[in-house]
Amino acid sequence: PPASARVNGMCVGCIGIEIRRTFIHAIDHCTESEDDDTPNHVRRRASTHGGECFSCMDRASGCGGACGCEACAADIDEAAAGSAGCLAAALQAGGADGAEALAELCARAGELCFDEESCEVVRHALEVAKPAEARQIAESLRGRVLEAARHPSAHRVLEALLHRLGTEASGFIASEILDNARAVALNAFGCNVVCRLLEFAADHPQTVAIVDEVLSDDPCALCFHKFGHRIVTSVLSNGLRRQRHLFMPALMENIQRLARHRFGAQVLESALLHCPPDESRCLAAGLMEQAGAVASLACHAFGVHVVRALLMCPQESQRAMQYIQKSQKRLRKDRYGSILVRDLGLADAEPALGTKSGDDLSAAPCPKVGSDVLRSGVLCGA
Repeated sequence: PPASARVNGMCVGCIGIEIRRTFIHAIDHCTESEDDDTPNHVRRRASTHGGECFSCMDRASGCGGACGCEACAADIDEAAAGSAGCLAAALQAGGADGAEALAELCARAGELCFDEESCEVVRHALEVAKPAEARQIAESLRGRVLEAARHPSAHRVLEALLHRLGTEASGFIASEILDNARAVALNAFGCNVVCRLLEFAADHPQTVAIVDEVLSDDPCALCFHKFGHRIVTSVLSNGLRRQRHLFMPALMENIQRLARHRFGAQVLESALLHCPPDESRCLAAGLMEQAGAVASLACHAFGVHVVRALLMCPQESQRAMQYIQKSQKRLRKDRYGSILVRDLGLADAEPALGTKSGDDLSAAPCPKVGSDVLRSGVLCGA
């Protein structure tokens, strides 16, 4: 055999492996005779040669990764990364090379999107591709949508497809997700795909069916779920009116608990800002009906964000501002309340004269401080 096919003087094609106690012995069958009790051994203690398996040392005639060793897997990942880098460079250069790279990306998108680096190249290709080429990328993922939706890289390609093709792509994506709608919606990556469906094709029959399936079992539990709450906020901002209305009883029944929950507070914020005025007023009234509720929420890590949303509601902002101004002394002593007071421009203001702890502020005039703040949008901060 040529020199390139020999390792340590042994023929690669004739190497066998024996495990003797803690040693791995590489035996050269080319030089070993049947009567030879001392064959030509190359032995290493509990390790492979240079991190590679002997059967894959000659890459030109190797296994192509079929052996499953770490070295071969690393080589495959490196080759994929190199391929993605070359395609990205050609795509960036444009011209004939760019067109050729784009054609290859369109043909191999279903494979490349499951690799982290290649996924970004496919997303870039979608940005520069013509509609026909974008549809070709979509076709390459047909039949693998459920797998892609829950993949840490591939789900971003599905989102990009929905952004690029809208309702045209939503049909087959939604249809493949429908049978496992709730599992996808409660997945760390799948929830983003469902949110994009709501954003770009909320009234598509398949999207409507997915949302109905997700909401069919305990909508309230979704508000407290790490990923489910994203679906709820998306439904409140983009869903059908009947779908939004399903959450109102659950929101009103658990409003104080939601306002102090890490994920529930985000749901309430979205509801206050995106629900119809009559529903928003009901929610605001439920939040403020208890004495000192606004001040208590303003001193809470998550509740303070709900208070900021209250201050952005045209119907209830003045009343909420009055409660805050009256509770300045308490708020200034709190970590979260002091930031809110400062953002509202109340840091140096004094409580309104003539007010007592039991006064009803619903009919009191709104202090001038804060009116400009509300218009400026500073409440979106923190």
